[in-house]
Amino acid sequence: MSEPISNQSQPSGAKAFPAAPATAPCVDLSGLNERQARIARTLDEPLFVEAGAGSGKTFTLTQRVAWALSPGSGADGRPFLKDLSQVLVITFTEAAAREIRERVRSTLRRAGMAEAALAVDDAWIMTINGMCSRILHRYALDLGLDPDFSVVVNSDEEALVAQAMEDVMSEARRDPAFSCVWERQDLGTYSPQSGHTGAMGQVRAILDAARALPGGLASLAPEASRVGLPELMHDLLMRFEELGAEKLSAAAAAAVGPSLEALRAFDSLAAGGKTAACAREALAAVSAPRSSKAIAEKLAQAKAALALARAEAAFSDAAEATPRLLELARRVDARYGELKARARCLDNDDLVRMALSAVRDNPGVAAAFQGRFRLVMVDEFQDTDEVQLELIGLLAGEGARHLCTVGDAQQSIYRFRGADVGVFCRQGRAVGEAHGVRLDTNYRSHGDVLAFVERVGTGGAHDGEPTRGTMRGFMHLDDNPSRKDGLLARDLPRVDVEVTAGNGASGRATSQQSATAAAQVADALATYAAHGERPGDMALLLGVTTHAGTYIDAIRARGLECVVTGGSTFTSSAEARVTCALLHALANPSDTQSGTFPLLASEMFGLNANDFADLGTRAQDKLDAPTKRPIERGLATLELYGGVTPSARLVRAHEVMTRALEDVRSRPVADVCEDVVRASGWLERLEDQGAQGLARAANVLAALRYVRDLTDSLGLGAARAATEFDLWLAASKIAPASLSGADAAGGGCVRVMTIHASKGLEFPVTAVAECWGNPRSESQVAVVPHADGTSGLVVRPADCPKLDGIDADEAACDLADGRSLPLAAAYLACRRKDEQEALEEKARLLYVAMTRAREALVLSVTAASGKQGVSSELAAQALSALGLPAGADQAAGVTSVEYGGSGPARVRTVVVSTSGGRGKPKEVAAESAGSLSGFDGALPLEDADIVRLGFDGDGADAGAEPAGEGLAGAPAPFDLYDDPGELLLREVRPWSAREGVFSYSSVAAAERAAAGRPDPVPTREQREAADAGAPTTEDADRATNLGSAFHELAQAMVERGGRVGEAEVCARADYWNLSARARARLGAALARWEGSALRAEALSHGLVRAEVPFFCRVDSPHGRYLEGAIDLLATDAGSDDALLVDYKTGDAGLSVEEVRQRHQMQAEFYADVLAHQGFSSVTCVFVCVEREDPTDPAQPLQVRYRFGG
Repeated sequence: MSEPISNQSQPSGAKAFPAAPATAPCVDLSGLNERQARIARTLDEPLFVEAGAGSGKTFTLTQRVAWALSPGSGADGRPFLKDLSQVLVITFTEAAAREIRERVRSTLRRAGMAEAALAVDDAWIMTINGMCSRILHRYALDLGLDPDFSVVVNSDEEALVAQAMEDVMSEARRDPAFSCVWERQDLGTYSPQSGHTGAMGQVRAILDAARALPGGLASLAPEASRVGLPELMHDLLMRFEELGAEKLSAAAAAAVGPSLEALRAFDSLAAGGKTAACAREALAAVSAPRSSKAIAEKLAQAKAALALARAEAAFSDAAEATPRLLELARRVDARYGELKARARCLDNDDLVRMALSAVRDNPGVAAAFQGRFRLVMVDEFQDTDEVQLELIGLLAGEGARHLCTVGDAQQSIYRFRGADVGVFCRQGRAVGEAHGVRLDTNYRSHGDVLAFVERVGTGGAHDGEPTRGTMRGFMHLDDNPSRKDGLLARDLPRVDVEVTAGNGASGRATSQQSATAAAQVADALATYAAHGERPGDMALLLGVTTHAGTYIDAIRARGLECVVTGGSTFTSSAEARVTCALLHALANPSDTQSGTFPLLASEMFGLNANDFADLGTRAQDKLDAPTKRPIERGLATLELYGGVTPSARLVRAHEVMTRALEDVRSRPVADVCEDVVRASGWLERLEDQGAQGLARAANVLAALRYVRDLTDSLGLGAARAATEFDLWLAASKIAPASLSGADAAGGGCVRVMTIHASKGLEFPVTAVAECWGNPRSESQVAVVPHADGTSGLVVRPADCPKLDGIDADEAACDLADGRSLPLAAAYLACRRKDEQEALEEKARLLYVAMTRAREALVLSVTAASGKQGVSSELAAQALSALGLPAGADQAAGVTSVEYGGSGPARVRTVVVSTSGGRGKPKEVAAESAGSLSGFDGALPLEDADIVRLGFDGDGADAGAEPAGEGLAGAPAPFDLYDDPGELLLREVRPWSAREGVFSYSSVAAAERAAAGRPDPVPTREQREAADAGAPTTEDADRATNLGSAFHELAQAMVERGGRVGEAEVCARADYWNLSARARARLGAALARWEGSALRAEALSHGLVRAEVPFFCRVDSPHGRYLEGAIDLLATDAGSDDALLVDYKTGDAGLSVEEVRQRHQMQAEFYADVLAHQGFSSVTCVFVCVEREDPTDPAQPLQVRYRFGG
C-alpha cells in the first residue's frame, strides 16, 4: 500500500472527481498505532480485526474510510474509492451508526474533503436492518413488494403473531387431524406478561426456535430417536434384575419384587405392543428401595435408568403429536405472512431473509450490487448471525475480498436476539492469521481496572493453588502508558468489591440480600462522592432490572441524585405503572386490584392506611356500628363513618377522580388522563424535585403521549384503552424520557442503566450489580443439530417428569460426539448446552460492564449460598478467581485482595442470614463487622426499609430529627398544589356535579323500592349459586361479572370488525374471575350472538358503534340529566333512523311477554335520548344472548320496540 504524500496534486486523469483544492486533501494517520494504521491502509484484501474494549476501533474505522477517499490510498497515487457510494459500513444499533456517520463527516471535513462530507447522510452507513430495508425499497417492484411497505416491530409485530396464532388454532380445534394435540395439551391462553401457554405455547416455541435456524421451519423435522423406549425399559429391567439378585432387606425386597413383575410383563409384550402408554402404566408400578451401603452402586444405576425411562415414556408420548405441532407452526407462520401482506409490512427477519434472496437469486438485483462496494466493514461483528454474514459476503466482492469484520468475542451479549458468537470465531479461522489484526491496547481504562478485569476473567493463584476465572480464551489488554489519571478520590482504592453473602432461598438471593447489596453499592458510591468524585461521573450498570427500584431508593437515601438514562425500563417504571392504574380506574372504578387501589396508593394521590380505612368503612343500615364497603363507593360519596373529616389528600382524590369519571364519558381518554395528572398536583411535585424529579416528570408526560398515540388513532374508550396499554407495556421496550437536560444526563446525577444500554459508553466511576443469576432453560422445545444441516425437533411434554436423575453433562457430551440419544436425553443435552452458552454470555456481560469503568470500579457480588456452596455459578467463579472465600467460609467485614494492580482492592462482605419459616416467624439478620451502618443485627423484611437503614429520605444520619410530623409508616411529605381548574374546562361541558344526574338503573331501583320490592338480599344458597355461575332472573338488570365480560368482548367484536379469539375470551374470563359454569355460559352467549341475524342486521348499516355514552338534559322528575351508554348503535349517513341493541344476560325463567314488559321503560329511555339527538325513527332491540328464540332455536331471544316513523 502507498504511503500518503503531503501536498500531492490530484492526478490529471481523474476527470470524474472534483477539482482539487490548492492543497490536496490528505488524511493524517500518524495518530494511529501500528496495528490501527495497518487496518486503515489495508483496503483491497479481507481483514479480521479483534478489537478489545476501549481499543479505539470506531476511530480506526472512520480513519479507514477517510484514507480510502484520499489521494495516495489507491494505485498510481489515486484515491482507492471514487466516492462514499462505494462504502458499506454496518453496525449493530442506530446510535452506533449515527456516531460513525458523524465521525466520518468530521474527519472528512478536517481533511479538506468538504464535498465528500456532504454525502455522508446518503452513504450506506447503517444497521443491517437499515441496509436490507434500503435494498428492498429500492428494488421493491422487481421483487414483487409494495414499495411503501413498512417495518413492523415490538407490540405491532406481537399483535400480528397473536392474531395469526388465534386464527390458526381456533380452526385447528375443530379439525380431527389435530386431535392428538388436544389429547395431550389444552389450547392454552395468551397474556402480554407470560406469553402463550399450552399448545399455543408449544407452537410459539417452535416458531421462535425456527427463527434461529438458517433454513427456518423448512429445515426442522421431528427428531427420530434411535434409542427407543423398549430398549430403555429393557435396560431398566436388567438394572432391577441385578438389584433383585442382591441380598435385600425385607423393605427393599417389597419394593423390588413388584417392580420386577411390572417390568417383566412389559418386556414380554410383542414389539408392536410396547407403546409409550403401556410403558407409563408399567413404570407407575416401579419404585426404587431406600439406599443402603450394600446396594448403593447398583441402586444408583437403577435409579438413573428409572429416571431416564420415565422421562422417555413422557417424551415418546409427546412425540406422537410433534408432527402435528410442527404443521400448526407452519400454518401460523403462513397466516402471519398473510397478515403482514395485508398490512403491507415486513418484520426484521423478513428484511434480512428477503434481501439475501434478492442479492443472491434475483439476476437484476445481483447485477446492481456486483462490484458496487469496494470497502465493506462490519462493526460489532460478534453480534452477527450466519444469514447476515452470507448476505454481507455477497456484497463484499469476489471471495469477500473487500470485507473487514471488526468485533470482540468477549463482548458478544446479544444472544437473545439471535447473535451467534460462533460466527465470529469461524470467520476468524476462515480468514486466517495472515489477514488478522488484534487491537489490544485499551485507551479508556486505568491499568488497575484492566488488571482487575483480567484477574476476574482468567483467575490466578491463591495459597499456591491456581484459581479458575469466568472466561475462556481471555484476550489480554494493555493499558495506555500516556493516559492521564482522572481519579479525584485518590485516597480510595480504585477497585471496591462488595460481597453479599449468607444462606439464600431456592438457589437464589433473598430479597433482603438484594436490598443489602443495593445498600452496599449505594454506600460505596456515596463514599466516592464524599472524597471528591462528582455523582454525574458515576454510573450504576445492572445485569437485570428486577431490583432496579431498590438500588435507586438506596442511592437516593444516601443523598445522591440518580436518574435512569438508558435501557428499556420505561415500561416498568413507576410512572408507567401509575398511568396504567389510572386507565383501569377510569375504565372500571370497581377494579380495585388493577386500578383504583394502586392509583390511590400511588404518589399521585398518596393515600395512607387511615384514608383507605375511612373509604372502606360505612355505617350499618340498622345498627350504629361500622361495616365494610368497596373503597370506590367511599371515594364516590366521601361520606365517612362517624362523621370523620377526610384528609386533604383524600378530598383532592375524591374531587379529581369524580370529575374524571364524569369526563371520560364524553371526552378523549388521553385528555382526561392528562387532567388527572395535573389536577392531582403530581406533575408539579415531580417538577419541584430537581433533576431526578424532572426526569420522572418526563416519563409521566411520555406515558400520556403513548396513551394518546394508542387511543386517538383507534378512537378507543377507557376500557379498551386500559387493555391496549397493558399490551403495549408488555411488548414495548422504550427508553426512559428526560426533561432534565444536561443535569440529569450527567451534571449531578448518578446514571442507572442496563449493561446492554451501556455498550459503547464509559464512565469515570462505574458500579456493576445484579449479574449473578444462574441461567435456567425451561424451553418447551429443543432443536437437535444434524451433520447434514437439518435439525430435529423434540417437544417437552406438558406433564414432563423431573429430569434431575439424568446426567445432563454426560448427555451433552454424547450429543457433541454425535451419538444417538433417547428423546429425553437429547432434550436435556440441548438444555444443558443452552444453559452453558447462557452462562458464558453472562460472563461476557460482566466483562462488558466492568470495562465501562475509566478510573474506578465498584463490583457487587451477590453470593447467596445453599447446601452445595455459592448458588450462582458465575459468582462462585468470580470469587474463586480473586481468591476470596465462598459459602460458609465467608466472614463479615472489610479485607483486601491483591489482583495485580498498583494497590489491593477493598473487599467488604456483609452476611445476611434468614431463619424461621415452616410455621415459625421469619427472621433476617445482617452482620457487617461495623463496616456498614445499620447492618449488624436484625433487618426489617421490606426492601424499602432495608436500603434506608441509617438514613432518612434526604441522606441524613439516622440520629437526626425526622422531618415533618405524622404517624409512623405514613407516606412521605405530600404537598397539595392548587387545582388548575382551567385545565378541566378546555371543552364546554353542560354539567359540573352529580346532583340531578340519573340513569335507567337508578330509576328502576327507586321504583322497585317504592313499590315495596327493593332488591332482595340474596340467601347464602343464592350467593353460592351465583358464584358458581348459575343464571338468574336479575342478571339482566344488574352488572354481573359475566355480563361485564360479555359486553367487553362484544365491544371488541364491533371495534375489530370480526370475531374474538378463544385466548381473549379466556383472558376476559380470568380477569372477571368467572367460574367454570359461568365460562361455559359466556362461550355459549358469544357463539349465539356472533351467528345471529340481529348482529348481521346491525353490521349492514354504514356506521356501527359500541358502548356509545350519552349525557342529556331532560325534563324529568328523576333529575335534570340522564346518563348511560348504548351497547350497540347502528345508523346510516343522511338517515334519521337508528337501530339500538342492548345485550342482556340472565332473564332466566321469564316468558317473552315478561321480558318485553321488563325492559319497556329502558327502551323508552333510550328512544328519548336518540330523539334528542335528531333521530325520528328508533328501533330498540333487547337481545337475551343466553336464551333461544322459541320460534327459531338457532337465534337468541329478542324483543323489539319501535318508536316514531
